[in-house]
Amino acid sequence: MMRAYSIEIDGDKIGTIKEGETKDIPIDEGAHIVKLKIDWACSNELQINVSSGEDINLECGNAMRGWKIILVIFYTTIWRKKYLWIEEI
Repeated sequence: MMRAYSIEIDGDKIGTIKEGETKDIPIDEGAHIVKLKIDWACSNELQINVSSGEDINLECGNAMRGWKIILVIFYTTIWRKKYLWIEEI
């Protein structure tokens, strides 16, 4: 079963998202910080600037793909802030 990531905007949890899922989240215009969390791990902090009526598209996921799966012990301990990622597309 695939687990959901918590979505945080400006430090407030506003919902969850699973890998491969699409969400529309209304947000006030201005500068915001978006971050994902799951258990002990989190993503990078992404700063976005939203203008009135603008749509911003983000993509997210986790680092455990392909050969990186062998690095699971590092991603769950010392690289826990790199386990998830988020970026503007």
